[in-house]
Amino acid sequence: MHLGRGVFGILYVSKMPQSHDMLQHCDDFDTPRDSLAEVREKSKIKIAIEILVQTNVNKLYIRLYSMGTLVCILIDSLCFCV
Repeated sequence: MHLGRGVFGILYVSKMPQSHDMLQHCDDFDTPRDSLAEVREKSKIKIAIEILVQTNVNKLYIRLYSMGTLVCILIDSLCFCV
């Protein structure tokens, strides 16, 4: 069961975008005029949106990984108690 959970975890992580991919979506900054705080806030918002979009795309992998985690916890708990 742990192996299957690991496979779904790897599939999920491989489908999530890398940080440099997410920052490419933040190309609408007017850098010379924007202060560092404005760039930071705009980056946070854009990256949060990108993570939400990717989470919706990968719902199946997230659910399978979560179910696998719960099953592993239950089986490990039973083995510990017995």
